[in-house]
Amino acid sequence: MDTNEKNIGGTRFVVKPFGAWQGMRVSTQLADVMSRAGFAALTGDKLGAALRASAGLDPAAVEAVVRQFAEFTTVYIDKPRTDGPGTVPVPFQLSAVFDDHFARRYDHLIDFVVFAFKVNYAESFERGKGLIGQLLGLKPLSQSPSTSEESDGSSSESSQAGGTS
Repeated sequence: MDTNEKNIGGTRFVVKPFGAWQGMRVSTQLADVMSRAGFAALTGDKLGAALRASAGLDPAAVEAVVRQFAEFTTVYIDKPRTDGPGTVPVPFQLSAVFDDHFARRYDHLIDFVVFAFKVNYAESFERGKGLIGQLLGLKPLSQSPSTSEESDGSSSESSQAGGTS
């Protein structure tokens, strides 16, 4: 399974995408959270938007989702070298160091949650598919590939496909 990496606040995060069963379980939890907060607020990058979106949310529901993201994430924290000067990045399961790592770094926490969400669900939302998209009644953002194939072949998607190989 592929992993996705991002540097957040000078720390490297590696998020392993959920498998199908885990993704489905978290999808149902996310559908509840997102129906209250709204999809746009959860995918935004602003602390203020996230705080406004959190009004009225069940903290236990949000925590359950974030805990699942943390279980599937490795974080590399710089520790002093034992064999000389300098530091070396040491891998930790994020759930094991979550509380200490994000204390007073709530902007980094929000960036992590948005990133983990995108790793696992962005493609489904872009297509308007997936359990969460269906539950929220999201529409696809563009035509599906099967729709463009049924056209006369002169669509821009056909020309773009040839230019990306």
